[in-house]
Amino acid sequence: IARAALPGAPSPRRDLAALALGLLGTIAAGNLGEIGTSFADNILSLFVLGALAILVLRASELTIAIAALAGAPLGLACGLKPTMFLYGAGLGLACLAAPAPWPRRFALAAALSAGAIVGYAMTGGFWAVDLWQRFGNPMFPFFNDWFRSPFAAPEPHKNLVYLPRTRWDAATLAFRFPFDARLVGEVRFVDLRIPLLYALAIAAVIFAPLARRRLAEPPRPAAVLVLAMLAGSYAAWVAMFAIYRYLIALEMLAPLGVVLLLGLMGLDARRTAGAAAALLALCLVTLRVAGWGHVPWSDGRFGVEVPALAEPGRTMVVLPGTEPTAFVVPAFPRPVRFVRVSRWILDSPAPPTGLERLAYDAVARHEGPIFALFRASERAIAEQALTPRGLAIAPEGCKPLVVRAEANKRDGLEFCRVARVP
Repeated sequence: IARAALPGAPSPRRDLAALALGLLGTIAAGNLGEIGTSFADNILSLFVLGALAILVLRASELTIAIAALAGAPLGLACGLKPTMFLYGAGLGLACLAAPAPWPRRFALAAALSAGAIVGYAMTGGFWAVDLWQRFGNPMFPFFNDWFRSPFAAPEPHKNLVYLPRTRWDAATLAFRFPFDARLVGEVRFVDLRIPLLYALAIAAVIFAPLARRRLAEPPRPAAVLVLAMLAGSYAAWVAMFAIYRYLIALEMLAPLGVVLLLGLMGLDARRTAGAAAALLALCLVTLRVAGWGHVPWSDGRFGVEVPALAEPGRTMVVLPGTEPTAFVVPAFPRPVRFVRVSRWILDSPAPPTGLERLAYDAVARHEGPIFALFRASERAIAEQALTPRGLAIAPEGCKPLVVRAEANKRDGLEFCRVARVP
């Protein structure tokens, strides 16, 4: 992508610069922090970058077939993780920025969308069909304000925690999260590349028209496509999620974007290289990688030490908390049934959804042993969820559920026997 977008004639020096920008893209807080995790944003960024590479390599002569081909890897990524849809806005804007008449630009964007639909069908279609057949919503429970499945509340079920509250918050978010990473995620990190890219984009909008006469050559079509993709993806990210780890593909492209934006301001090649080197060096010096926690290698991914269960075929484990716990389920014997009994909103006055009624009925009909699994810090929440079901934590109390992958986590899991309340 960098080789196609950088200005100047092909040369070993230009290739080396492209290689350096690619390497700098990977030395980033989000990408390095996700290595060894199960988020997969950095792995799926390969599909997004692949889609962009297809477009920029043929930027001067984009055809309908090429645009459709570029949409396919985007769709593959979206089928594997729907949050990757945000890059559809960026790649679509890149098609609209192609050097072609406007009707053809819209045709390219439509072809990209068609290719993305095909790609999505290949990796996520079977799951969408299954959800549609079971719940009447192919994205269940998301977008249920559109599909109105009776099994979930008529809400979009988006994570609203990180979304900016006002337009000013959205416009200034890139300048605020370097000082408080919790604005855009669950862990602390420092990486200045996105704020620098955002600041340079504003400067380019202001000064590029004045510097146009000093440009040695107009930006390459590939560079225009890259900048359009960056702009569209960032705007979609702020509007849809504002969760930093969803932005890793943009994080990787940021060093290239810095160079391209500096070039729009009329600087010659030497000054552009010097300014870019100084800014990117600042990013590296101040870099603080997001820390999700790592543990030594072991035979199992999580190392769950399952307690002995006398009757696995008749055992039910209820999940009455709100923190993630389902990752331990595969470690238990297959006959053990797990049912979540905590509501999406614990104190919601709304009647139970269809899915909640299914869970409550399953608990009411169960005749064998019942256990509860929750975080130690959620004891009160667990009791609040168990009481309406006629359940209570048994007097014999709880035992820690040992998970080697959480050796450094203070808030461990508790495994408790549950009794029915007369």
